[in-house]
Amino acid sequence: MINRTWRLAPWADLLYAADARWWEHELAETQKDRSLPRLEAFAGLRVSTDERVKNMVPNVRRAPGEDKPNLGISTDPHFIRWGRNSGFQLLNVLAHMVGKGGRLLLCGYDFKPGPGGRLHHHPDHTGPLKNPDANSMAGWARLFDVTVPQFKQLGIEVINCSEETALTSFRRAHLVDVL
Repeated sequence: MINRTWRLAPWADLLYAADARWWEHELAETQKDRSLPRLEAFAGLRVSTDERVKNMVPNVRRAPGEDKPNLGISTDPHFIRWGRNSGFQLLNVLAHMVGKGGRLLLCGYDFKPGPGGRLHHHPDHTGPLKNPDANSMAGWARLFDVTVPQFKQLGIEVINCSEETALTSFRRAHLVDVL
């Protein structure tokens, strides 16, 4: 799960959010609003690129990286490439985890404004968190193109199961058909 999506599946195996501002904001929101699942109670693996997060939330693993998206994902298991967005980063983390013969099913990788101009499948970020614009999202989607031959070489199948998407790099399928 990426960022706020974890609220839809607090039972998920992994929560990824890159920067400390998100973790700080989400921790405050989930402590303030008792109707929300508690971030500190999330039992799955927690991963961030920002080393400051380990001082905010227990049991966060750091995925150090670099922003060289034109090189695709990193095949070095000690770091990831950032690709200017969390979706790219999580895909690189998962590539390290699943290994050869693995399969990654993408859900919510829309990379375009949704109904009413929403920029995420969840409500847009509030407070100190930034939201992307349509041009940024279109550019991010193109960054995945260079990863296609890498995933093929690694023996990892990536299938985009997002209902609505501007991401054209990977084969599309309905989630129920590939489960």
